[in-house]
Amino acid sequence: MESMIRFKQPFKRVIQLELNEISKHAIDPLITRHKLSAFSKINQKWHYWETTSESQYNYLEPWIQWITAHTGKSFAEHKI
Repeated sequence: MESMIRFKQPFKRVIQLELNEISKHAIDPLITRHKLSAFSKINQKWHYWETTSESQYNYLEPWIQWITAHTGKSFAEHKI
């Protein structure tokens, strides 16, 4: 997992938008072809992090992935 990015000034507010089951690698070409204007605005104006999860098939179940992505710990570390 990547370490947290530190900003010079704290945000006045934070909007967290989680898009489950969407692959950035699949939507980026559509954004480039002007097919997803809302996602284009998100890419231009918002800070975003592409999270990663487990690579072993048994640990790709969403309940495991969410914990991994939110805590930054692997399944071996969080064991949930």
